[in-house]
Amino acid sequence: MTPELVLGDSADAERYRARLEELFDLAVIENHLKWPHWERERETGLRVVDRLNAHGFRVRGHNLVWPAGDTCPRTCGSLRVTSGLRKRIEDHIADEATALRGKVIDWT
Repeated sequence: MTPELVLGDSADAERYRARLEELFDLAVIENHLKWPHWERERETGLRVVDRLNAHGFRVRGHNLVWPAGDTCPRTCGSLRVTSGLRKRIEDHIADEATALRGKVIDWT
């Protein structure tokens, strides 16, 4: 699901949310919990999760880290496979998992 439809106030967004609530109780956010989006738009990801939780949805986190260059923030590219990259990954996991503790049921 996209933030525009979950957070938006257009007629389409309202219909989308009504249909979701009618048919589902579990949600996975399309991109805003993925690492690059999290760093650029953390508040959007948090707002989407909070809105879904407030409307009775269980939310699955997707995903903390993928093992590919284009799915990590560009700032990781210069780190390669080093202790610097390991630290960057560990810091990211701790940051996002802590921020979403109790708000997501698991991570895929």
